[in-house]
Amino acid sequence: MAPPTGRLKLNVDASFTISNQRGAAILRDENGRFVRAATFSLASRTPFQAEVAAGIEAISWALKVHSRLIYETGALDIIRHLSTYSTPDGSLFGIDVLRKIIEDNQIGTSHILREGNRAADLLAKEDKTQDAKFIEYCTLTSCTPNVIAALKNEHDLNAIFGAVDRNQFRLISNCTEAKRAWDILLITHEGTTTVKTAKLQIVMSKIENLKMEDAESITNFHGRVRELANEAERLGEQITENKLVLKVLRSLPEKYSMDVKAIRQTQSLNVMSLDELMGNLETIELEMHEDLRRKNVDGDSDSDVDPKEMLIIVEEKFQESLQVNKKKCLENESLKHELAESKRGVEQLIKELQRYKELVQANEKTVLENHQLVAERNRLKESISELEKKIEDLEGQKSDLKYELNQLKNFHKWMKSAGGKAIEEQVNISKFYGDKTGLGFSGSESNKTPLDLFVDRRKEIAQKVPQGRKTEAAASAGTSSAKPAEASHEASAGTIYAAPYAKRQRVVTQSSMRRHKDHYAKPERTVTPAEISGRIEESKKFTKEERRVTIEEGRRRRGDDKRRREDWEEEKTMENGDEGWRWWRRFYRKPRNPGLKKLKRFGDWNEG
Repeated sequence: MAPPTGRLKLNVDASFTISNQRGAAILRDENGRFVRAATFSLASRTPFQAEVAAGIEAISWALKVHSRLIYETGALDIIRHLSTYSTPDGSLFGIDVLRKIIEDNQIGTSHILREGNRAADLLAKEDKTQDAKFIEYCTLTSCTPNVIAALKNEHDLNAIFGAVDRNQFRLISNCTEAKRAWDILLITHEGTTTVKTAKLQIVMSKIENLKMEDAESITNFHGRVRELANEAERLGEQITENKLVLKVLRSLPEKYSMDVKAIRQTQSLNVMSLDELMGNLETIELEMHEDLRRKNVDGDSDSDVDPKEMLIIVEEKFQESLQVNKKKCLENESLKHELAESKRGVEQLIKELQRYKELVQANEKTVLENHQLVAERNRLKESISELEKKIEDLEGQKSDLKYELNQLKNFHKWMKSAGGKAIEEQVNISKFYGDKTGLGFSGSESNKTPLDLFVDRRKEIAQKVPQGRKTEAAASAGTSSAKPAEASHEASAGTIYAAPYAKRQRVVTQSSMRRHKDHYAKPERTVTPAEISGRIEESKKFTKEERRVTIEEGRRRRGDDKRRREDWEEEKTMENGDEGWRWWRRFYRKPRNPGLKKLKRFGDWNEG
């Protein structure tokens, strides 16, 4: 790459053989042009030493020519040691000396591929046959032909690299020859002969189909024509000015038709250039805009140009050109025939103008009808959207009614089923326990209260008890210190094991405990008739849900009492040993406590 402005680039290379070592240096300016070159002999033992020594000698020589330098070499090891300040062996290689010279003189460093440093390499190899220690080349012609060719190649390659952009540089960054880089760019942008022919056909097709737009200005149209002509010329097809002029006159829009006819009659198209024609057309365009501006100033509208006004302007221009052409035709007898044709053209143009006016009126009417139809379409769209919303609402109501209908049908079938009506009536009315009205029982028995049922049940049980047991119950009641009512109740309740109101609650009295001789059982609470009557009255006030909650709470409490009693029985069994177990087995007949597993584990189980 070219160095910055004001600096010279110093390309250095060394040629090493066992018998002879020689270095070369070439100075170039920012444009890549040759400034000066030199070769010098070296005394080194290795190629690396030769490169370092060549750098020291070249920089010392170049500083005499110019003070601002850029040191460029193909030895990557030297650049790496200079940038990292690493020294393999300073006393042997002299890398510290080279670094000191570069830092003191503020010399830039860069690496170049060996192919890019070909001129210095050739110069060092070709001068190995000479015995002179130092040779300086002040001009390019004093160098050998190979070196001159290499220098020119590097100069051209440097010019190509500086001319292309970044994307194009990626295509030729590895090129070491200017010819190869040029060919790559040529094929990329212009293509091969086949590609050029195809591109030329496309350009010529564009020229044949060239038309000026109504809203396009003459300046823009002129630029398009020139661009196509230049592109065709680059592809090898040159288009003459006469062809371009005729093509432009054929490509102008209808509003320039009168002017085109006037130009054809008054100008010599064989000698007219494209620029001259475009100048005349720009003048006509300016006059048309000026006429439109005056008409807009006189009127109140600032909108687009009215076609009627455009026709009037074209007609005025045509009349003016007609008067001019008429005078010229009178002076020249040879143009009489063309005048007759012009008159026929005027008549035809007047007919076309009248027809155009009719079309404009019809177009305005069509536009008005179109606006009305668009408004009607928008209104119908809104109505359709509203009807769709109503349909959705009705569909929702329909589905809700279907669901309710299915529910009513199921309920009706259930009502018709056997016993459904009686069960419904039983559920709807609040009845006491034991009331079986509606299920086939008589009304006298179904209307009894729970207290009456309890008393009747007690009488039935008392009648079934033998006489001996009744006497024992009466004797125990007589010896008791309780009140007569309570004693009679206790005596009569000695045979009661379960109350109708609480089936799952076992009622145990003192007489039953004495009869069974349960010395270890924990006595349960005695239920009195008064307490039962109070519970019945309270239950009348409960709802179904409250009754369910109360029953669950009672079951939970009874379960807690049962667990406490089982724990107490297990504790007594463990304390009294086998005697306690025999009583427990005799009383319950069947073990139901987890404590039995413990007795089995200790060997105290005795099935007999």
